[in-house]
Amino acid sequence: MARENTLDNIFTDYDESIFSDGSIDPMGLRIIWTSIGSKIFHNKLNTISTDIKLYTLNLFHHYLLQKCASEEEDGVNKLIRKKPYFNKSDLFEGMVIFLENLLINATYNLGDSSLVVPGKNKLSNLKNNESKRNTIEKISVNRDKGILVRQYLLGIHGRHKGPFLQMGVFKQNEEDIYNNPEVWKEASEIFKSSPWKEAEIVLTELIKNKLLNFTIKANAFIEYKVEDVLTKSIEEKYVALLKKDIYVDEAIRSFWLNRLGLKEDTAGILYKAYLKQKVKGLNFQKIIVSAYSESNDPYLGAINAIEPLLTLIDKCINRILSSATSKIDDDLKEFIDHWLKNNEVDPGKITAYLSVDYINQEAINRLQKLLDIYINASQSDKSAENFIINLIKYHEDIMKTRGNLNWVSIGADNKIFVHRSIYISDPHLTYLKSMTWVNSYYLPTVDSLHKGLTNEAA
Repeated sequence: MARENTLDNIFTDYDESIFSDGSIDPMGLRIIWTSIGSKIFHNKLNTISTDIKLYTLNLFHHYLLQKCASEEEDGVNKLIRKKPYFNKSDLFEGMVIFLENLLINATYNLGDSSLVVPGKNKLSNLKNNESKRNTIEKISVNRDKGILVRQYLLGIHGRHKGPFLQMGVFKQNEEDIYNNPEVWKEASEIFKSSPWKEAEIVLTELIKNKLLNFTIKANAFIEYKVEDVLTKSIEEKYVALLKKDIYVDEAIRSFWLNRLGLKEDTAGILYKAYLKQKVKGLNFQKIIVSAYSESNDPYLGAINAIEPLLTLIDKCINRILSSATSKIDDDLKEFIDHWLKNNEVDPGKITAYLSVDYINQEAINRLQKLLDIYINASQSDKSAENFIINLIKYHEDIMKTRGNLNWVSIGADNKIFVHRSIYISDPHLTYLKSMTWVNSYYLPTVDSLHKGLTNEAA
């Protein structure tokens, strides 16, 4: 039976849940801090898309497709409305995967380990595997045939489709996804100079002559042997696009700062604070605290109120997950007691931000439960034991809703069973005792993107 795609399957918001929270987030805290961060950055940033080079390469690929589609409308219409391309999104998604695979092969062929794109290492492994080499001899206009197993999610386009949608680069209409003339006019200005212009010429010729001028037979996907499409010229032009210094360009910088919203509202306040603080040494917690003290911005107020509780919860569960834990002993109680008596948690301040204006409803529900656990333990005669028992039970409930195995569980006699333990060294224990915040609310992404736009050392 034919698989029918809709735009919602393809050009949708980036879903960070494809990296299972069950493997990294035993207390379900991620949804809380990302909920606040998403409100601030309007879903334009995530923890995966951090390289301005890949942002720009993705824009370039879609600029080429938009340009070719508008100039070769008949060629597009000839290929769609039938197997295997039921609509334009099927075709464009396949074409961008095709271009990514071309780029990966070009980068691999150069043999320069300093040039990195998603999929290059995987291609190298496949080429070194005799039984798998035949799987990479061809590249297809097929969203399911990337070099990466889930390239439509984890490749260059996949990592950026959510931010691109939120920035308005993509439209949600599956038949008119490139209908934002302002974006493509600005993109044409960015890509009119070297080395973009030279790459545009050879890749536009490939798209028009090889992809849009293809006669589909027996409902098969457009497909070519790599050697038949990856010319020396294309290889050289692609590799030229991987040089970091070409991204230190005012047009590129202005395009992304405007589209990413780093010049206005709360995101703009944070970006200014980041630029001011980074010369003194990068400390994301200090940046957020400083930005709030200077602006009194309500979203930053939410972080300053909520993050101390998230940090307490995170560090306490990590201490419980120690490979040495088997019961509620004196060392564990001492650690928990220290946190319950020495913290910056203010229940009243947190309650003021339990609103969908700041975090989503599921985050509100989780935060309220965690706050209740903290308050109840603080008022208990046996505060540490109360807190440990209820924290583990909360974890068990979270993992049950996910359908994941518990990292830790507690028996009727309060014996603790750690199923996924952590070795805690002395330096790590010192960190767990400190009130240093755990979450940084997409500021590492801001830092990485800024460095890419200025060619600063990482």
